Amino acid sequence: MIFLFKKNNRKGFTLIELLIVLVIIGLSTALVFLSVTSGFFRSEERKFIEFFNSGLLRAKSESLCNGSSVWFIIDSETREIRWGKKEKESIPETIQIEANGLEELEQGVFGILFFPDGSSSGGEIEIKKDNKTLEKVTISRLFGGITRH
Repeated sequence: MIFLFKKNNRKGFTLIELLIVLVIIGLSTALVFLSVTSGFFRSEERKFIEFFNSGLLRAKSESLCNGSSVWFIIDSETREIRWGKKEKESIPETIQIEANGLEELEQGVFGILFFPDGSSSGGEIEIKKDNKTLEKVTISRLFGGITRH
C-alpha cells in the first residue's frame, strides 16, 4: 500500500493573513499612542502642581530669609503664577484654579502675602481639571502653614 501526500508548495502569505497582521499592528500602535499622550498630559499637569506647591513654599521661605514680605501671585489674565522677582510659570490650558480668601490685588490678579514673621494673608486654593479637583491647598493665616489635601 502506497500513501501519496500532496506536497504544499506555498511560498509566502495570503492576503488575508497580511491584512490580519496589519490590523493587529495598527491596533497596537493606537493603544501605545493613546497611553503615551495621556501620560504626557498628566505629567504636564502634575509638573505644574508640583511647581505651584514648591512656589508657595519658596515664597514663604524667601519672606523668612530676607525679612521682607513676599507675594505669591495668581494672575488669571495672563494665566501665570509668580512670586518674588524672578520665578513665574504659565498655567496649562487644561487647569482651572479656584480660590477662597485670597486678596484681589487688581482685576483678575489674586495673591497671598507671606510675612517675615511666618504668618500669611491665608486662603484656600483648588487646582482642577474638567471640574475634578487635582489638588487642594490651604494656607493658614497665623503660622503660614501650607497644607496639601
